[in-house]
Amino acid sequence: YLIGIFLFTLSNLAATLGVTLVSCHEMNDEQIDWNEALRQTFSWRLLRVFGQILLQFILIGSLVGLPYFILMGGVVAKSVATAVIGGMLLVVGLAAGAVIWVRWAFAVPAIAWEDANVMESLRTSWDLVRGRGWRTFAILVLLTVIAQFALSIVTTPISLFAFRDFYTNYFEVIGSGATGEQSIETLEAFDSFGNGFGIFISISSILALTITPLITTVMYFDLRARKGAIDEGNPKPVEPA
Repeated sequence: YLIGIFLFTLSNLAATLGVTLVSCHEMNDEQIDWNEALRQTFSWRLLRVFGQILLQFILIGSLVGLPYFILMGGVVAKSVATAVIGGMLLVVGLAAGAVIWVRWAFAVPAIAWEDANVMESLRTSWDLVRGRGWRTFAILVLLTVIAQFALSIVTTPISLFAFRDFYTNYFEVIGSGATGEQSIETLEAFDSFGNGFGIFISISSILALTITPLITTVMYFDLRARKGAIDEGNPKPVEPA
């Protein structure tokens, strides 16, 4: 299971980096063939993306996780003061985590396009968002909601098809009023759930990994243009998207 989770995470990062690479070249009206895209994806860039995501996960997770444990500890120990302190720290941690999420949202495009290392990519993303935090936050949230809504329209029929056997057996159990051993025997027929879930997750992930990197890439170049950034070898600034 852990090996599967690791491979799934690595493939997600590779796909995100690959789509970002291709999108960056398209934004600059440059052609890149699939061989070159794969070569650049499975390089040091992928390790840098992994390091950047890991660092971001640890930092935001600590900002939110530690206050949450303090809050839960106060509740379990029936200590009002500890619970209140944990709750206040949790609110602060969530706010700080949101700020970091927005400020570091464009680290992957910086790694893909500028070949930046982990710290340089985080610094570049932070500088691009500086002074435009609320605008960037609003656009990211809005586009994410729109993308998720569009994905749900596509994936809902897929989920109904993938889980058709599960739903059929489930409603048979409810309709039959089976209890005890009969219910267990009927539930054993739900063997198709794993396959259906795998199909649903695979298609959903592919669609999401096609859309999300496009959003961050377009916004990345838009922020670069607004700051007057000039690409190396390009005499003119990239026009705002």
